[in-house]
Amino acid sequence: MNPAPAPKRQKNTFFQFKQFRVEQERCALKVCTDACTLGAWAPVDNVATALDIGTGTGLLALMLAQRAPQARIDAVELEADAAAQARDNVRHSPWAERIQVHAESIQAFAARTSTRYDLIVSNPPFYQNSLRSPGTARRAALHGDTLPLATLAQLATDLLQPAGRLAVLLPPGEAVSVATLLREHGWFPVKRLYLHEREEAPCLRHLQLFCRDRRGVQEETLYVRTAAQHYTDAYRRLLRDFYLIF
Repeated sequence: MNPAPAPKRQKNTFFQFKQFRVEQERCALKVCTDACTLGAWAPVDNVATALDIGTGTGLLALMLAQRAPQARIDAVELEADAAAQARDNVRHSPWAERIQVHAESIQAFAARTSTRYDLIVSNPPFYQNSLRSPGTARRAALHGDTLPLATLAQLATDLLQPAGRLAVLLPPGEAVSVATLLREHGWFPVKRLYLHEREEAPCLRHLQLFCRDRRGVQEETLYVRTAAQHYTDAYRRLLRDFYLIF
């Protein structure tokens, strides 16, 4: 008699962090390395109000809440299922009283809010002029149909305090485009992180921090893994307050 086949391993529908859990089965885009890097890298000093544009699962809002216990955070998400999931993740977190999820476009939210933020974080739709991904939710999450980079630049001007900061994550090409657009609005990069999967791999993402103070750019490179596929010490230090394996 042939042995029964081994059962297929089921993928987790959640990602467990040290202080919170992110359920993600209803979201088109899941928890990923680059978004986690942004959540741990964005500065939270002197941040009393923060805005997460395109929150998805609520990941960035939750990471900011853990790092900035004084901050009140608005998280905006257009896609209804993702917004509902983000609300659930926030409700089951330790910071439910400080995070509010808004199920609407950022343009609609901006038109009605009077808050001016100390920090905006965004992992915006990446692709501005490329082939569309199949599936409505995933297409909206990946492509700039609902949030062109020019709109993001204008929103930074409308929604940030004069001394506020914008932290944004994009692929290299789109990162150059958004920096050009922000410069036209009087915003300048002050920090830039080049994120690589490993040393010999091309740059995966640019993490950029913008403000109105034109002081020059502090640049650094971060490798997630070594050539032997171990996490680098630098990546461990950055994510040690979040990842269970660190």
